[in-house]
Amino acid sequence: MKLLILGGTGFLSRHLAAAALAAGHQVTCASRGVSGRPPAGCRFVRWDRKDAAPAALAGARFDVVVDVLGQPSHVRRALQGLHAGHWIFISTLNVYADPRAGDAAGPDERLVPAIGQDVSIDSPQSYGGMKVGCEQLVAAHATSFTILRPGLIIGPGDRTGRFSYWPLRLAAAAADGHPFIAPEPRDDPVQFIDARDLADWILLLADGRRQLVCDAVGPVMTRAQFIDRLVATLGPPAPAVRWLSPEQLAAHRIEPWSGPRSLPLWLPAQLTALMDRDHAPARRAGLRVRPVADSARSVLGAGAETAAPTGLSRAEELRILGVPGPGPR
Repeated sequence: MKLLILGGTGFLSRHLAAAALAAGHQVTCASRGVSGRPPAGCRFVRWDRKDAAPAALAGARFDVVVDVLGQPSHVRRALQGLHAGHWIFISTLNVYADPRAGDAAGPDERLVPAIGQDVSIDSPQSYGGMKVGCEQLVAAHATSFTILRPGLIIGPGDRTGRFSYWPLRLAAAAADGHPFIAPEPRDDPVQFIDARDLADWILLLADGRRQLVCDAVGPVMTRAQFIDRLVATLGPPAPAVRWLSPEQLAAHRIEPWSGPRSLPLWLPAQLTALMDRDHAPARRAGLRVRPVADSARSVLGAGAETAAPTGLSRAEELRILGVPGPGPR
């Protein structure tokens, strides 16, 4: 298969390029190249997507194009300038106006209003709106297409810390013998997909030129189940968990989801449906996911990869728990 990845140097797209090479496909990656080079063995074409498609791409025909970006002008320019038998667009769960509906391919009225021009991504609504605009462009101009809507993507190379915080924190708690903080409600949903599993699924769909609009999500588990699986991955001695209510967390100025002094994988009550989507349609379409333990072991083997502070530092956490601890880190 002649595969063009619009990217190939970032997180998901790099995993996709590596998986495609391993499967024996002919892989071209096109990007500005500012985040590095694609895996060895890929053909690399430099393309700033503010410009027209370079001749090396515009004059070629690809079996499948995979696009992970979310600016409508970039997607429009690619659709106009490239020739492909099938188009795969990686969208987002943020396209849903009401994610509680739970279906994989809901009608347009369930989506946020489309934004057809590039705007600043200053909110989930503007990000989702531009992705809707991109989806509409793909549906209107690609003769055959797949649209996948992932939620949180985790795995090696993820620098957000939203997943890696937890196995690393439990390991630190097991090492120093003190508890760690987890947010109530403990039966809140937790959901994510490993980038390696998503990459394998994209290739499966590309091979079959599967016409599909589907959420790209793993199975849902409760937060307590998630913690239990991490504890089992670490093995003894098991760290103790201290569950704190949202009110207690707010009193300590702890924020949800990401950033400094936060607890990742915790969402405000009105947003928890974003981690409670139906995994069954993706499973029926061929998605296979690895155990949580495999993703956690990848994190523990690599250590912290965050580009910016995410979560509570261990020192902050121990102070909240009233335990004398180390200095800031």
